[in-house]
Amino acid sequence: MYCVFDLETTGYSRERDDIIKISLVLLTPDGIQIEDSTFTSFCKPSRVIPTFTTALTLITDAMVQDAASFGDVIEAQMKFMEEKIEDFTAATNKCVSDVILVAHNRH
Repeated sequence: MYCVFDLETTGYSRERDDIIKISLVLLTPDGIQIEDSTFTSFCKPSRVIPTFTTALTLITDAMVQDAASFGDVIEAQMKFMEEKIEDFTAATNKCVSDVILVAHNRH
């Protein structure tokens, strides 16, 4: 199974910047999207989103103002993935033993 994901951040520094959005979709081993397997959530950053980041991502401070913390979002995302993997296993009688993470970095 594949988990294709994308992160949006407030900048490029691991030390100073925050993840502000997480999106993912689950695909079968054949590369077909699993029904209702898209997860997207904003994360509340520890600082104001820079104007450069808003211009690039179109994510504003108002959009993340009431968002959950990164830790809470990751917990919800993991629960979502576990449920979808269980549903897929039950529906197809196929055991999912590995999930391959697929990401892209344009920088």
